[in-house]
Amino acid sequence: MNVLHLHTKLNKVCGITRVLKCIFENPVDDIKLFGLFEGGDNFEYFIELNKNIEQFKANTLLTRMWEIYKFTKKHRIDIIHSHHRYYDLLSFFVKKLNPKIKTVITAHYHSSDKKLFSYKADKIISVSNKIKETIVKNYTTKSSKIITIYNPVDKTIQKIETPKEILLKELEINQEDFIIGYVGRFKYDVKNLEIITSKLNEILEITDNIKFLFVGNGDDLPRLKNEVRDYKEKVKIIISPKNIGDFYNLLDVIIVPSFIEPFGLTSLEAGLFKKVILANINSAVSEYLQNGKNVILFNDSNDMVNKIKLIYDDKLLRECLGNNLYNYVKEKHNPENYTVRLKKIYFDLLNNSFINKYK
Repeated sequence: MNVLHLHTKLNKVCGITRVLKCIFENPVDDIKLFGLFEGGDNFEYFIELNKNIEQFKANTLLTRMWEIYKFTKKHRIDIIHSHHRYYDLLSFFVKKLNPKIKTVITAHYHSSDKKLFSYKADKIISVSNKIKETIVKNYTTKSSKIITIYNPVDKTIQKIETPKEILLKELEINQEDFIIGYVGRFKYDVKNLEIITSKLNEILEITDNIKFLFVGNGDDLPRLKNEVRDYKEKVKIIISPKNIGDFYNLLDVIIVPSFIEPFGLTSLEAGLFKKVILANINSAVSEYLQNGKNVILFNDSNDMVNKIKLIYDDKLLRECLGNNLYNYVKEKHNPENYTVRLKKIYFDLLNNSFINKYK
């Protein structure tokens, strides 16, 4: 079976890219993987990983659709697996030209617009039940067409390239400092970053040795720089680090502020480093992690500050939360198990097609 994955840019701080990395690093028997992507700062790694990955050449909707169609014919693609609604739509049109193809989309994020052009695939994979509920509510899609599969966690993220002591020195942070951070895209409307930036002064006043790191990149980098400019050495922005695992290793607490977080991959990646996660109670994180056991949930910005105080004051609590999260991630979010589940979805689609053909 030949499976073609479609997405936009492959960027290191992008959660979708990290899921695709798990897929391509953990191939299963009987499936040959292909990819068409728009480039990105992690694209070269994917090319080295798999020789069947190419960058889109066409730019317009019609020419890109035709490019996908020619690719499917050349490589005898059986399944197109999209990771963005734009490519789900293009795959829908490609299927009109090549009806034997089956289509899948993974819904990685919340949406409510473009109702006529969204979720056309034969099968929809939602990364959380919250996403599934959103699709059923906002689109004319039957619940039976959607399956929830929680994202895998890339185990190679545990690789440390820069030892903690050296990184602390480079960042001019003391060994005894308590480091809180945010890891992800700098996108205010999606990631709810203002819940952090509006409370930075209160967070830093909890104790003299608190430092805050924003790790990632995104469209709202200029706004973030402007909002933290007065905090100087207390707050630092790390833009697209070469190895994000070095910073998970550095942080003591990681905040997941988004109330519309579709999955919260950061929370699980940090779990491999036994770190404490402080997450918005309205995010999908609350769907699979247990408050007080392997995560601390907060209701609003004031509650967030109070929970930081609680975590800072209780070392034993931090250790319990970190150990419990680590054990949960290792058991429940294994990349090998994830790719096996994808294989079953692909084969079910093809087998059902075969059965229906001869009914």
